[in-house]
Amino acid sequence: MKRFIFTGMLTILLGFTASSQVEDRPFQFGIQLAPNIGWLSPDTKGYSGDGVQAGFAWGFVSDIAIARNYYFNTGFDLNYLNGKLAFDTQMISNGDTTLGVMHRKYSMRYLEIPLMFKMKTNAFGVYRFWANIGFVAGINIKAKTSDNYVQKNGKVVNAEDDAFDDIATARLALQFGGGIDYLIDKSTFLFFSLNYNNGLTNVLNGNNPLTHESQRAVPSYLALSFGVMF
Repeated sequence: MKRFIFTGMLTILLGFTASSQVEDRPFQFGIQLAPNIGWLSPDTKGYSGDGVQAGFAWGFVSDIAIARNYYFNTGFDLNYLNGKLAFDTQMISNGDTTLGVMHRKYSMRYLEIPLMFKMKTNAFGVYRFWANIGFVAGINIKAKTSDNYVQKNGKVVNAEDDAFDDIATARLALQFGGGIDYLIDKSTFLFFSLNYNNGLTNVLNGNNPLTHESQRAVPSYLALSFGVMF
């Protein structure tokens, strides 16, 4: 028990020693990985979300100091964002028209630029806590669909197709979250964060072949980010 108490006191002491050596720079740069779970929220009659899908992002981040403990956070990410929809539709094959339910997974790849406002606390030992809020703008660079089409007669047809033209060129989202920095030395630290990215714009093009209604859906995701800043 005494050894445990001594070890704890030593860790706290070393932590506060490290906090006194924190060096705030006007610019800091780093890299991150961010696995996520994403979903699509449809805005078309007869369409429904069909569960969450795993994805991930990686990229470069930077903190630009505005004032003490306040930063402009930006960079760029390559985001692999997935979602799934279910809807009634029809298919024409060899001149025959079939009715059924489509379960379609959208695999989208976006180049994203965050435009965030970040607020950090002072250091508590080797830790700092922070929150951020802002917008994320993305450009579609690749997309595909994976279809599981269940016909009325029970037959199932699976297919994959390029869907670049079926996905809107741009995407805009509101993002907010929080995280923690673990200080390694004066200016280098590891960081971990949880962010909610709420889509604001429709990403689907085209119409439903059966109802001829315009397809509309908004992608959102929850991401766990981790990385290092230098």
